Amino acid sequence: LGKLGKKLKLLVITEDWCGDALYNVPVLAKLVEGNPNVEMRVFLRDKNPDLIEQYLNNGMFRSIPVFVFFDENMNEVARLIERPPSITEALEKKMLEVRRQMRVDNLEPWRHEVVNEIKKLLKA
Repeated sequence: LGKLGKKLKLLVITEDWCGDALYNVPVLAKLVEGNPNVEMRVFLRDKNPDLIEQYLNNGMFRSIPVFVFFDENMNEVARLIERPPSITEALEKKMLEVRRQMRVDNLEPWRHEVVNEIKKLLKA
């Protein structure tokens, strides 16, 4: 960031219970630490609903962390929401594989569970 030679303001929206935030906010903090050209401010998502609404993931999800970079005139120059798209792609691919395998491994027990649940609901 120092090589950019620009003064930047950095908005971070996070929460301490979010895995992506726990992994990535410290990396970003270390990246800007001691850099006089970067001013970082951190806001908690749940205490700042008006702020997170401006940075919804795909226009609907209140995903965190949110990193938004502004120039010295407060013009947005870059943003990253949640994680890089390549990581999200890899996670979703793996989760789909796991779900498919679980369905294969549990087809009969899950069918029996559905039947049992319907019987239970209809007895109530």
